[in-house]
Amino acid sequence: MSETTSRRVRDKNAKNPTIVAYASVFQGNLRSSAPVIVTGIVEGNCQVENIVTIEESGTWIGNIHALSVIVNGKVKGEIIADDKLEVGPTGQVHGDITAGSLAIASGAVIEGDMHMTEHEEPIRFEEKRSVAVA
Repeated sequence: MSETTSRRVRDKNAKNPTIVAYASVFQGNLRSSAPVIVTGIVEGNCQVENIVTIEESGTWIGNIHALSVIVNGKVKGEIIADDKLEVGPTGQVHGDITAGSLAIASGAVIEGDMHMTEHEEPIRFEEKRSVAVA
């Protein structure tokens, strides 16, 4: 699928991501220009110039600032997504959100203030694809 026809943020994930694998714990702050995929645990803050994906088994404790963010796991901290934030059906966000646009799946949990910089209302959706695990 080409960049111009990608319908969802997940479709735009590039090759060679940084991966925090299942049963792994990363402690510290992270800066990256590559996509970041979390199936383990991250404790710290990040500044990512690409997509951050927290898969269903993943947990992020700290603040996330990225181009786009996909949450299918748990986030305990503030999220700033310069472009788009997607919270999937198994996603939980416990913290404030600032995003250009916000898509929330049925079943998602968000506890915190939401601020959209491009759209006034979140987009609600029913997940029709299976959630892929890295």
